[in-house]
Amino acid sequence: MDKIVKKIFILTLIGFLVSTLFLPVFSQIDYSQEEDKWDRICSVRESYVDNKASCDAYEQYLKDKKAEMDKNLSNIKNDISSISGDIRADEKLLTEATIAIEALNEEIAGYKNEVVILERQIVALEEKIEARQIVIDEKLETAQNYMVNIQSTTRINVYVDFIFGASNFSDISRRVEGMNLINGKNKDNIRALNEEKAQLEEDKLDIDFQRKSVISLMERQEERVAYQEQLKAYAQERVIVLRREYNELLAAQAAAEEERKLAVSRIESIGPIETSYGGLGFPVSSGYYVSGRPWAYAGGGKHLGLDLASGVGTPLYAPANGIVIATNNGCPTYGSLSSTCGGSYGNYVLMIVSADDRTYGVIYAHLQNGGVSVARGQSISKGQRVGLMGSSGSSTGPHVHVEIFYLGSISIQEAYDNWYNGPQNIQFGLGGSSSSNEYGNRCEIKGMVPNCRMNPASYWGV
Repeated sequence: MDKIVKKIFILTLIGFLVSTLFLPVFSQIDYSQEEDKWDRICSVRESYVDNKASCDAYEQYLKDKKAEMDKNLSNIKNDISSISGDIRADEKLLTEATIAIEALNEEIAGYKNEVVILERQIVALEEKIEARQIVIDEKLETAQNYMVNIQSTTRINVYVDFIFGASNFSDISRRVEGMNLINGKNKDNIRALNEEKAQLEEDKLDIDFQRKSVISLMERQEERVAYQEQLKAYAQERVIVLRREYNELLAAQAAAEEERKLAVSRIESIGPIETSYGGLGFPVSSGYYVSGRPWAYAGGGKHLGLDLASGVGTPLYAPANGIVIATNNGCPTYGSLSSTCGGSYGNYVLMIVSADDRTYGVIYAHLQNGGVSVARGQSISKGQRVGLMGSSGSSTGPHVHVEIFYLGSISIQEAYDNWYNGPQNIQFGLGGSSSSNEYGNRCEIKGMVPNCRMNPASYWGV
C-alpha cells in the first residue's frame, strides 16, 4: 500500500512540474516609458481583455508610483523642519523638486489628451448604439407585422396570443423560434434581431468600460495636480527657510554685485529712438504667477524686484522702445541659491527704454542659458522678444526677476551717458540689497524724483 501511495505522489509531482513548464512567462515591462500607450490599451475593454495580466501589472505600477509620490512629499516636509546646513545638498533637493514639477506638467497634459480621446470614442459608441437600436426596432416591427399578417390567414390566434404574451424580447424570440408555423424568412429576421441585440449589449459594455476609464484618468490627473501643488508649496516653504538661514550670504552677494563694474565699451551714438506709448509693457504674455514681491522675501531679507514665475523658455518681451546697454548669456539655465554667476543675476538683459516721454532703466534677470535674444547696443521695440525665462544665477526655480529704475524725462542718449560715466552697474547707482542708501532711493520715498528705484508690482498692479 505504501508503495502505491508513494508512486501516486511521484506521478503527481512529475505532472505538476511538467505543467509549470508551459505556464506563460510575462516579460518585465518598463511602464514609466509607455504610460500613454498602456492608458490607451487598458482603457478599452477589448484590448484590456487581451492584455489583462499586463493591465493588472500596470495598475499596480500606478499604485506604487502614487505611494512613491506620497513618500517623496513626506520626506520633503520632514526635511523642511530639519535643514542640514549643507547648502549644496539643500539646493540639489530644490532643483530636483523644480524639475519634477515641470515633468508633472507634461504628465498632466498627457492625461488631458487621453481623456479627450476617450470622450470622442464614447460619443462614437453612443452614436453606434443609437443606430443599432433603430435597426432593432425596425426588425422587431417587421416581425410583429408578420405575425399579424399570418394571424388573419392561418387562423392561429392561440399561437399569436402565446407569442405576444411573452414577458420580454428574449422570451418572444424563444417562443417564435419554437413555432414551426413561422417560415424561414421570419426566422432569419429573428436571428438577425438576436445578433443585433447581442452586439448592442457588447457595445453597452464597451461604453461603460470606457466611461469608467475616463473617470479613472481624471482621478489620476487630479492626484497629479494635487501632488504638484503640494510639491510647489513645500519647495517654496523650503526656499523661505533657506533664504532666512543664508541671509548673510545673499547680502554678501548683493554687496559684491554693487561693487562689480560691467565690462562694457562705449556706444558712440545711440541715434534717435521714438518713445512708445501706453506705459511700460508687461514682461510676459500669460501663464505666470508672482513668486516674489518688492521689497522683501517672505522669509526675510531684501528683494528689490518683482519675480514672475513660469516655465523655462517662456518668452520675455521688451517693455518699451529703447536700447540694450548690457547682457550676460553664459550661465547655466539652472543655478543655485549660492551661485554668483552674472553677479547672482545669472543671464540678464539690461535696457534703457522710453515710454510716454519718460526714460527708464529695466533689467530682466535669471534667463535661460543662451536665452538672451538681443545684443549690447541693439535698438529694441516695445513687445519685441528679448529673452527666454530660466533659473540661472542665484535662483531656485524658473522665473524672471524684474527691476525698474526711473531716470526722468531725459533722452535715452543722455541716460546712457550718465550710466556710462557713472558706476556702470546693474542698479544704475541706486544701491543693492546691502546698500545703506537703497531705501531712500525708492521712488515711493523720493516722490518720483529721478533717479529712483520703482516698485514693479505697484506699477503693473500685480
